[in-house]
Parts: sequence; structure tokens; C-alpha cells
Amino acid sequence: MKKFLFLFTVLVFITVLLFLYRQQMVVHMLRTYRVGIPKPLASLVPAFEGFKRGMRERGYEEGRNISYTIIEEGANEAETKENLATFVHTRPDLIYTLGVNASRDAKAITGTIAPDLPVLFAVVSDPVGNGLVADLQSSGNNLTGVAAGSDIIAAKRVELFLELVPGTKRIIFPWNNALTTGIEHVREVVAAMQGIELVEREVRNEAEIDAYLSTFVSQPGDALFRAPDSIVARRVKELSLWAIEHKVPMVGTNYDDAVLGALASYGANFEQIGIQSAEFADRILKGSKPKDLPVTYPARYEFVLNTETAEKLDMTFGPDALVNVDKYVP
Repeated sequence: MKKFLFLFTVLVFITVLLFLYRQQMVVHMLRTYRVGIPKPLASLVPAFEGFKRGMRERGYEEGRNISYTIIEEGANEAETKENLATFVHTRPDLIYTLGVNASRDAKAITGTIAPDLPVLFAVVSDPVGNGLVADLQSSGNNLTGVAAGSDIIAAKRVELFLELVPGTKRIIFPWNNALTTGIEHVREVVAAMQGIELVEREVRNEAEIDAYLSTFVSQPGDALFRAPDSIVARRVKELSLWAIEHKVPMVGTNYDDAVLGALASYGANFEQIGIQSAEFADRILKGSKPKDLPVTYPARYEFVLNTETAEKLDMTFGPDALVNVDKYVP
């Protein structure tokens, strides 16, 4: 009799747990979650599109159980932050940030207004060095996400390009944020090579990039490297046009740089980063805390070649030079 009562009690307990779990999941899928996204740079839009795709694959349909609000930029930095703060005051379920600047703003504003509001970042290099999280394993705050790793693979980007174009003599490298560009890795790998000169220039804003290139005298053997930071990212298309006009091969940091005209690129696919981010968002919306979700890196990196740009630069490559290419555009 006692054994029967024990088994009956266990059965009832399990039934109640399953019922509560089912009810929780029903409530989860019936409610409409609100996600705010500070307006991303054009180069980062693929990560947002990938995020929405990843969310759809997990059952989040826009207009049914999830809504996305683009938080517009202001006329200046202060107004942009004010727009974000206004949205945070409405208590959304999640803030999804793309790039280091938006992520820093979201950390500062939620830390003051809503410390428990989850912030999910993507396409951010060196999140520890940039002050977003205390540690990759546990952020210690309300942030987590997918780091781009562009700083870590900066040296590999140089090596792959030099294998593709071994006649390179100078690497032109304008950069803004030392923590995201991996400039120290670039310096190290170039210093170890014979016959390669690094011509770097720190720029504070977009106008300085334009001014630098407007007076720069290119020469045969030059290659322009696009630094992975927000300032330089705003000039990807302009950099590509300058490079083609001056017959200088340009190297980008992701697939979409090649789409925009760079001869080659090496880095993460931003759309895939967005899809990867959706897994985090799903877990957060189901109750996980950002500090319990370790920051991750892209599942893979890819070396991309733009064949149309190669034609414009009058460049051809033999089979051996193309062995490392993962994708071609257009």
C-alpha cells in the first residue's frame, strides 16, 4: 500500500510539472515579445536580417508573437543615446545591438535605467577589452552575444591575401579603434615578413578617412585593408570605389565587403552571426540570464573573392592562388 501511494504521489508530481511546463510554453508562444534594435550601419544590416531569419526558424513570427523596433539615430551622439533611453523606459523584452558603439550605449543606459533588461550584442570584437563584459564565460551583467573575432583573425587576413597577391609591397591600413581592428596583430605579422611595409594611419572620424585617401599617393604593389571598426565601416563603399579607381586591391572583413566591391575579404558571415544570435535570444526570452550564457564566436570564417572587381583591377589568379578561396561574388 505504501509503495502504491509513493508511486501515485510521484506520478501526480510529474503530471503537475508537465502541466505547468506546458502552460509556461503556451504563454511563451502566445505573448508578443518586443525587441529593440539601435539602427545598424548599412554594413551590419545582414546580421539583423539573419537574426530575424533565425528567430523565424525558432517560431517567432513578426506581427504574431514578436515585434522589432528600430531605434533611430539622432542628429548627434547625445540625441542617439536619448532615443535609446526613451525606448528602454518602455521596458522591452530585449535589446539587440550590432557593433561596439551601440553595444556600449546599451550597456550604459540599461545599467542606469533597467539593469535587468537583457542586451544581446553581435558583430563586436574584443567585448572584454571594449568593456562590455567582464569575462567571456560570464559577463557579470545583463549582456552576452556573439563576438565577431575580427581582431583575432587580423593576422590571418593579411596572410591569406599575401598568398593570393604575393606581389604586395605595402599594406595601407587606416584605423580608428585599436581594440577592434587587431592592429597589433597586423603589425606583428607584417614585421615578420620580408619586403612588406605597413602604412597605417589612425583616424578619428569619417572626414579624416576621406582626407587621408584624397591626398594619398598610391603605387604599384599597394593593398588597402579595411579596418573592422565602426568609423571605417561607414566608408566601405567609398573605400571600394577609391581602390578600384586607383587600381589598388582592397581587403574587407566580411562577405558583404566583397559584395560592396572589395577584391577579397576574410571574416565572419554577418548573416550567419545573426542566425547564431537568435539562439541566444530564444534562450533569453525563455528565461535564461545573459550572465549565464557565455559569449561565443562565429562558427566559421570565410575567404571571399570578388571576380568582377578582379576584372576591373586587371588581376588574374592561377589555381594555386585560389586554393584558400571559400566563396566567389558576384
